[in-house]
Amino acid sequence: VGRPVCARPWYFATVDSTLYGQGSDPMPNRRALLEAYCAWADAEEARLPQRIRRMLIAPTLNLFASEPYGKRFRHAMDTRAKHEGGSITKLVLGAAEDSLLPETLDAPPGAVWDNFAKVYLPPAVAAERVSAAREHEPARAATARVGVA
Repeated sequence: VGRPVCARPWYFATVDSTLYGQGSDPMPNRRALLEAYCAWADAEEARLPQRIRRMLIAPTLNLFASEPYGKRFRHAMDTRAKHEGGSITKLVLGAAEDSLLPETLDAPPGAVWDNFAKVYLPPAVAAERVSAAREHEPARAATARVGVA
């Protein structure tokens, strides 16, 4: 799988249920994922008080790649990491709640942001739209090559 897992980790949130047939995904949304990860990261930072904060924060940076206000989240994380103290939970969840839409934090795995309607589409609807778009893709590519608009 390689680099895409690091670049867009949330897109792989449904791998367990898809490939291995588990009944549900381990994390219902990104808010729950951040809460669980931050609790672990706080424990690790307490156990190893050396300067590992940046390494513990790094996996959260791309969690909102290609999502509304994802860039704002990364900027807030960078600013808070440089200028504020406190726990990793306070840093990460604070940046997420201050900069992202609540819908982004609470959308289930597989939900896709519809930029036109400004809502997250449920996974079933999102998959349906993606497959419909792929069906029309060859026709659009052919007309683009011919010069027909």
